[in-house]
Amino acid sequence: VPATFSTGGTSEYWHCERCGKDFYDEDGWNEIDDFGPLNYEGGQGNSTDGYYILMPTSGTKTLALDGSIKTFKVYDDGGKDGNYSNYSDGYLQMSAPEGYYLQLTGSIKTELGCDMLTVYDGTGKKLLEEISSEVSNIGAFNSKTMKLYFYSDFSTNDAGLDLTVTLVEAPSHTITIANADGGQVTGPASAKWFAEVKLTATPEGDNLLSGITVKIDGTDDEVEV
Repeated sequence: VPATFSTGGTSEYWHCERCGKDFYDEDGWNEIDDFGPLNYEGGQGNSTDGYYILMPTSGTKTLALDGSIKTFKVYDDGGKDGNYSNYSDGYLQMSAPEGYYLQLTGSIKTELGCDMLTVYDGTGKKLLEEISSEVSNIGAFNSKTMKLYFYSDFSTNDAGLDLTVTLVEAPSHTITIANADGGQVTGPASAKWFAEVKLTATPEGDNLLSGITVKIDGTDDEVEV
């Protein structure tokens, strides 16, 4: 069940109609003892400081942001000051509201080569691949939707994740139709970063549409159509 910062949610789970219990796995081996809302807390007054969420140790936790909170922390299951657990194997799926994108920054401290953080964008592309050890600045990663995956093995725990997610208002960029042979292509004059752009191609006469190529200005990078 997705959550916002005004409404609690839950990780993905399976419910047994026979015994009435909830489980992390479909086969019913890992029972969920405490199935409460997502972990976060408010700051002081109008400040957004103090909001946080914990990575699940298994399954997938989903967070659909509504724009009311612009920044929050992501910790492992040990929280701000504790160490993460053994056998962590969980995902955090986040999505930004319309007109915004997510920016991920922060640091990690884990067992080298064994306990790792991986970050994916909305298409499944890896933005950050299996990073481990002590890294004071992981860099800045941007995406409309983002999935974090944290894995730990059977031994040697450390401080883990100290990440910050910030909602950034997406700027607009200009869209220019360069040329169209045998017909016309129409579309919006501008669009925000990470927004879908609809282009309409209309062939003239007996012409057939053979393809559309979209490139980023000043580069040879093509955009998927």
